[in-house]
Amino acid sequence: MNELLSAFHISSSKNGKQLLEDITFTLHKGEIMGFIPLDNQGFDEFFHLLDTGNGIERGKLTFYSQRKGFKNSNIAFIGKRPRLIPALSLEENFYVIRRNAPYLVRKKQMRMALSAIRAEYGIDAECGKVASSIDEKTRCKVEMIKAVELGYPLVVLFDLASFLGPKDAREIQSLMKRLSSERATTFIYVSRHHEELVGFCDRIMMMSNGSIIYIGSPDEYDDRLINAVSGRFLGTYQRLRKEHHKEEGKAIGSVAIGKNVIPLMEGSCSVILDFDNHAPKDAYDSLCGKSSPVSFFIKEKRCTLSDRRISFIPSNPLLSLCPEMSYFDNLCLRASEKIPFFWQRKGRFLKNIRMEYGNPDVLDEANLYNLSEDELYELVYRRVGMETPDVVVIIQPFLGLDLEGRENIVRHINTLMRKKIAVVIFAISLSDTLKVADRLYVFQNGNMLLSALPDEFSSIQEVLPLIR
Repeated sequence: MNELLSAFHISSSKNGKQLLEDITFTLHKGEIMGFIPLDNQGFDEFFHLLDTGNGIERGKLTFYSQRKGFKNSNIAFIGKRPRLIPALSLEENFYVIRRNAPYLVRKKQMRMALSAIRAEYGIDAECGKVASSIDEKTRCKVEMIKAVELGYPLVVLFDLASFLGPKDAREIQSLMKRLSSERATTFIYVSRHHEELVGFCDRIMMMSNGSIIYIGSPDEYDDRLINAVSGRFLGTYQRLRKEHHKEEGKAIGSVAIGKNVIPLMEGSCSVILDFDNHAPKDAYDSLCGKSSPVSFFIKEKRCTLSDRRISFIPSNPLLSLCPEMSYFDNLCLRASEKIPFFWQRKGRFLKNIRMEYGNPDVLDEANLYNLSEDELYELVYRRVGMETPDVVVIIQPFLGLDLEGRENIVRHINTLMRKKIAVVIFAISLSDTLKVADRLYVFQNGNMLLSALPDEFSSIQEVLPLIR
């Protein structure tokens, strides 16, 4: 297999801080390389360095496929942020917005060319559709094929499971295999979960603290290997089954999805996996009071976010914080609206909070700018605990987090359950949600495919289509 890229003992730093250290690996033409970042150190710098070759202090980077007419950038990046111009049609995005394109291109000629590509690669969107109207799966397909047609030898895909359902992600992975074999395109697929990568990657490498710490075949990757190389314990289904034998609390409400009604139990966590990626948005619309196939009920009364008995944590919870406000004001912002006479009892609450935290330096911060990401996530979950809801709805809680961040979220969710709060998680991939789940519900096309208890989690992996 011919080499496409070779990195030899590369190191890089910024403002005296070491970001990348002793990066050594090779990529081959037509290879699909999985990439697992165990933390965020050097993550952005790693791909910036591969893309431009800038910032290398020591070592050597060799790209064996320089494209003519391009000064740099041999890499196409595909992720959650669209790289198509929303107001232009697919054919205009595909054939006009590109270097060395002719000044005048007939629309009929563009549509004929795009129609041939649609038929060849199974793109669902019709010619003439504007890019803003297509779904995420089609958008990713178009971006991948466009990158190949433009001659990019390397395509990097970031966390597709964070915004694509399992069925759509499986189609993208099949297209990757086809392009790698037929067009010799090389792919790097970034995911923070090794379970997602083992089914289709040729090799997988892990990065931690700015260094590549392991490269191996998919067969080698399991929880035991991740534990060994990371120095942390991730947990296994065997241990989960032992820990999840707890007494079920009383029913305090329910969530209705179409004609299906899921009971919400006190101190338990229900995970709702939607293969079609509709339920998370439908849940948010319902909480905002909009018409939606999803409804939340507490004591047979439909609830929205205006009800103090229900709380909500979005997929990017940091956007719900006000960085200019103090830590304490952020902590109490919604609790003061939901708990009667809150500010009259502020002194008592403040005393309890200080006892719980044991860290007055954090509590007395005048703003949030000096706090770490873990401290900000802790603030969000502590704030929900102060609201004392009966039910908390969480959308994709592990989205974009490194290994340590995900372990902290597991701890925060367990804390909420110990306070006898019912937790409902809406997800489009399972990732770490099974570590906190007391019951799993799987939906597709608005219908419930199955429900499972912790004892059954390991056996249903063969039933679920591909992504965990």
